[in-house]
Amino acid sequence: DYRVQPGVPVVQYTWKVPGGTLLRSVPSEITNVNQFAGPENIETRFAPVQGDSGAPVVSQRDGLIIGVTTGADLYGRFGVHSGPTAIDDLFR
Repeated sequence: DYRVQPGVPVVQYTWKVPGGTLLRSVPSEITNVNQFAGPENIETRFAPVQGDSGAPVVSQRDGLIIGVTTGADLYGRFGVHSGPTAIDDLFR
């Protein structure tokens, strides 16, 4: 029942560069919710790199994992992540 909203500060995990060897956390924020058709999805300000798929998106407010990195829009420079409802559906 977690409510994802634009403006929520999050932490994303990234290799920084494709094929990287140093995993790091990057502060970001939710910029849009459900922009794309299909399961619940989250857009963030930070665009992940190739290899970041599957990394958690963590709310800075309460430390909960609220998304999983699934892709990036390299033209718009934002991240795309599955949202909590889509993740929860996998375990039901």
